[in-house]
Amino acid sequence: MQIVCHRDYVGILPGQFTDGEPAVEFRGLFLNDEAPCLTSWVKHTFGTNYGDHRFYAKVFELILRLKGNMLWPAMWGWAFYADDPENSRTADEMGIIMGTSHHEPMARNHQEYARHRKEWGPWNYQKNQQNLDRFFREGIERMKGTEDMVTIGMRGDGDEAMSAEAASIYNRNCQYMARVTPEMLDANTYNLQTGEWRQVADDYARLERRALRLYQQVPTAARDAYVQSVLFPVEAMATLASTPSTLDSVTVHVVVKSTLDFLNVGGHEYTVSLDDSEPQVVNFNKTLVDRQPYMYSEFYPAVARRVVEKTITIPVSRKDFHELTLSPRHPGIVFEKIVIDFGGYQPQYLFGTESPYTYSAYGRQR
Repeated sequence: MQIVCHRDYVGILPGQFTDGEPAVEFRGLFLNDEAPCLTSWVKHTFGTNYGDHRFYAKVFELILRLKGNMLWPAMWGWAFYADDPENSRTADEMGIIMGTSHHEPMARNHQEYARHRKEWGPWNYQKNQQNLDRFFREGIERMKGTEDMVTIGMRGDGDEAMSAEAASIYNRNCQYMARVTPEMLDANTYNLQTGEWRQVADDYARLERRALRLYQQVPTAARDAYVQSVLFPVEAMATLASTPSTLDSVTVHVVVKSTLDFLNVGGHEYTVSLDDSEPQVVNFNKTLVDRQPYMYSEFYPAVARRVVEKTITIPVSRKDFHELTLSPRHPGIVFEKIVIDFGGYQPQYLFGTESPYTYSAYGRQR
């Protein structure tokens, strides 16, 4: 327990004292997906079905106490500007810079459009330019005299998706980029001798052709947005087992997702065995912790690469067919790739391509 000491005199030295200017100019909060928790609290506390100036004054005070200066207001079911005209004035009086979220352009809340969709017409600039120009112009006129940060650029109506082909290209590019982030790509990432680099180059070449074909179909007014969000990222990245009878052992490379030890059990385990051999226990994430001595040697590299590779050497018995068994001992283990190395495998960033050979009761088939 702290004891408060009585003092007859408390003095402050003359002069100006400050923590210094913040390193980040705009610092604030985004109230995203406010329902049901925040909406229920507001209803109970203020008796409204939306956030009025009384509620936002509390939020502004919180931001100022945290040394912030900016807010993206709740926008799922609320409309900051339209629900209560005093909201914007209160923000300006308290020195809070207002912005709008990722799909609310020109200082208009999406609910302002959604509530009057029939009146405003379709959310499509090619088909409804006149009404949308007026909708956006009113937003800019309304913010006159206050300090607001304006989001520019339309996307789908609310969370509506882009065209199916554009979304497919975008998703595929994200998948390819998950192999290695651009800033970590260098001359040693992909194996040149095995042709792994050719697979990567061909993947991007095919994706780039798809993106260019779609570009020709995009309306002129929307091409800048398409180039920035789809075409440019794709083009930027585009520039960039039979068993020998004499073997006594085989090396198995097991590649799993870099899952952390969320169970706090000292690491997650799986077992690997070949035929009737004793299963070998592998703990793949015991050292995936953000503390020394593993932080820089194991944790950060695994987070950056998103996978963890472990190698296990297993004796090989003399038989025509072999059965490899992997058994997870904990939940949350995602097997990405299994490489069976009989002596010819060379390290590759993507761990090689799938073997074209399969086995059946009739022997090896291609």
